Amino acid sequence: MAVLLIALSACSGKKNEEHSSHHEHSGKTEEEAYLATIAQSTNKYVISDQKTVKVGAVTGESEFSGTGYIRSDERRNVKVAARFEGRIEDLHVKYNYAYVRKGQPIMELYSPTLNTMQQELRYLRQYPEDAALLEQARQRLRLLGLSNKQVREIETSKIPKSKVEIESPAEGFVLFSDATAKPAARMQGTNQGNGMGSMGEETASLNTAQSAEGSRPGVLRKGNYVKAGQTLFEVNDYREVWALLSVDARHQSQLRAGAPVKVYSEREPARYTTGKIDLIEPVFEPGQKFVTVRVYLPNKDLHFKENALVRAMIASGSKEVLTVPNTALLDLGRKKVVWLLTGKTPQGKKIFEAIEVKTGSITANATEVISGLKEGQEIASDAGLLADSESMINAAALKE
Repeated sequence: MAVLLIALSACSGKKNEEHSSHHEHSGKTEEEAYLATIAQSTNKYVISDQKTVKVGAVTGESEFSGTGYIRSDERRNVKVAARFEGRIEDLHVKYNYAYVRKGQPIMELYSPTLNTMQQELRYLRQYPEDAALLEQARQRLRLLGLSNKQVREIETSKIPKSKVEIESPAEGFVLFSDATAKPAARMQGTNQGNGMGSMGEETASLNTAQSAEGSRPGVLRKGNYVKAGQTLFEVNDYREVWALLSVDARHQSQLRAGAPVKVYSEREPARYTTGKIDLIEPVFEPGQKFVTVRVYLPNKDLHFKENALVRAMIASGSKEVLTVPNTALLDLGRKKVVWLLTGKTPQGKKIFEAIEVKTGSITANATEVISGLKEGQEIASDAGLLADSESMINAAALKE
């Protein structure tokens, strides 16, 4: 009997050893897997009841953003240069951006050369039989910038004109040559006075003006002398403008001439104007990390003002991309993170793991995910709220 009991005991011990050995090699139970998860760094996992969203793939027009400012379209600048030497006798327009109509007088010039040509025309008019010489005299005055009306007035006037009006050749805004200069440069020019000699006199800016003795350099004013060929002013109607946009260099391969662009003014954020990329600048300035593109925009209602800040959405073509809501993405500076649903606790709580992702274009509501996630995976809907309320992400825990 005693021998039988000893044998049974030995068999039982052997079975227990076999069962223990089998359990060790059969893998972890659900509870053990859960314990292994929560035993990880508290900076990487979070337990929460937050709602989740699925990573989705969408097909449509992909676009990315850019920011910039408005510049005048320099192709629309109509320059007015002095065609003869002379002295400014009067200024009818005294400041930049004054609106003028075509043919409106801007200033009056006195010129000895012009007086000589007037006398020649008046003399030849006494001999109408010499029509060829008379027409040549008229043509010389026209070549100096006088209109046909002004030439006829010289012919019919009994008294020679001592000065001639310089008219605007187009309708638009008058731009003296420092109209688009930096504010500091304009301030420097206006502060260089010369005492009482400049008090009460009418002035308008002109960087290239040759100033008379005692006048301030860099300004055009009554009494200044001008040289033949010197630019006096320009006129631009601003009916078309440039948007100079800065685009992140990572989108350089997606930029193409002719791509449609929606440009939003900071004055009216909900309104946009459609244009196309005309030029992608082929050079980078030292230290520049963005690409500069030029977009031509219609501006018939003068909605865009020069130097106004704008933002733009640039289309890059149709393709299928993974997207996540902007709220599901946490920006850590050099890294971007989402909270990926990896499982649940025995009590049904959701377990989220911090996952680094690489992102692409950004729209108003969603961000393109280039890598780090797969379609159909579930992530926390509000990454910032989850991190702020229940954990602080340790960026060093993510792989460099």
